[in-house]
Amino acid sequence: MSIKKLSSEADYLQLDICGHSPDEALKRYDSYETNLPVILHGDWTKKGFSENNIKCRLNDYIEIVNRLQMRTKVMGFTMHPTFRSKVSFEDFWLYCKELEEFTGVEVWIENRSNHRIWLSSPKEIIEFSSMHTMTIDIGQLYISCAYSNDVLRETLLKIHWDNVREIHCANVKRTEKNTFVARKLDDGEIIMQDILPIMDAVPYWTLEILGGVPTFENQKELLTTLKC
Repeated sequence: MSIKKLSSEADYLQLDICGHSPDEALKRYDSYETNLPVILHGDWTKKGFSENNIKCRLNDYIEIVNRLQMRTKVMGFTMHPTFRSKVSFEDFWLYCKELEEFTGVEVWIENRSNHRIWLSSPKEIIEFSSMHTMTIDIGQLYISCAYSNDVLRETLLKIHWDNVREIHCANVKRTEKNTFVARKLDDGEIIMQDILPIMDAVPYWTLEILGGVPTFENQKELLTTLKC
């Protein structure tokens, strides 16, 4: 999502379109000079943009998907849920359904870890996974589980994996003052080898780690090793 160059080992491109117009999103895709399929990643709180703007962003989302589908396959659209006080979950879900209806592309709703945002508690995430397609962010889920590897594993065992399309895979590291996400798989508090086999049937794995192409390739190899 943040790597500027594309590894030859990549199977798809996760395209960050937060705040981008259709023209900007297409230009961003073209900058990678590839015909690889994409998983789109929509708005979240970043540089003046917000997941809460889904209603006014919906037409842009639809245009982005439909224009991209003229060039490549759009495998899915990972969407951040909104803040509870800003948009009701029923309305948010309806917007996601409308996006699916007008594009033919599945929306995968991602779990969060802020109690002010929908789908930020293990119970909510487990229940919702029985009803709709999802992206599971391991780092965010670990935070939701109060930084407990035991609770994380218990939660993962209860998720309805038939509805999970994508994993955002990275570790989490803490200091006394800060929590750092998007860490390398072997750099953090999550015991990856204990949880990866639970998720093995999920078709798409996005490595959300900091670094360039060599880091991605090293982490992809490590992920394969840990999953075994």
